Amino acid sequence: MVCGIYQDMADDGKCLPPYPKLSPRLYSVVEIALRKAWEIVTADRNAAAIWKTADEDSLTLMVFEVLKDTLWQKRIIPGFDSEIFSTINREPKIRNCDGMHPDKMPDLLIEFREIPTNVRASQYGIYIECKPVDACHSVARHYCAKGIHRFLVGDYAWAMQDALMVGYASTSRSMEKHLVPKMVGYPPDHFTSSAKACRSNRSKEDSVAEQTLITTHSRNFVYQETGEASPEITLRHLWLKR
Repeated sequence: MVCGIYQDMADDGKCLPPYPKLSPRLYSVVEIALRKAWEIVTADRNAAAIWKTADEDSLTLMVFEVLKDTLWQKRIIPGFDSEIFSTINREPKIRNCDGMHPDKMPDLLIEFREIPTNVRASQYGIYIECKPVDACHSVARHYCAKGIHRFLVGDYAWAMQDALMVGYASTSRSMEKHLVPKMVGYPPDHFTSSAKACRSNRSKEDSVAEQTLITTHSRNFVYQETGEASPEITLRHLWLKR
């Protein structure tokens, strides 16, 4: 049995989830890098027809290449470098919380150079899921049900206690008007929140992105390693202006 394998591996008392929360400073550095990557992607007005109409995968590929090939490789953003982060992956294959689905693929996974001895390296990092938010991609059906939902059911970041959602948001969409109301109104089997949304004091709104929003959500799975219920997860929301 899958759960038996994981329980046996946890007998030494190591690698047991959940792992300690990551520092908000680490997320701040990553968000600054994502903002800069988006600024670079959208700076070429001659290419506006491409990025304004591109689908989710194409947009994420653009951001990923700038993020890794330019900002991380050339150490342009202080702290966003190989001294802290070991690599940036796009759509890596990872298993879900119970091992029944071995090919889950978060949009981005940023891994660390130094990994605590009491965690699984294969599950440790900053998980990022990206979704367009516009007239054709609603907050409820796309951003929540196909994005946030994956963190709540143990598909992504199941061993972690925090993760990051990125929205490619049209200028007619804002988190205050379109995301925050969903904290209460969305079906609980898809989207539940156990704390009010608040803004990050480490970011601010500008022409590139909104100020980062932070929400806390209950999760509905049990750890196979311990038999204990998963704790809440904190999600940071970065909506890039499209």
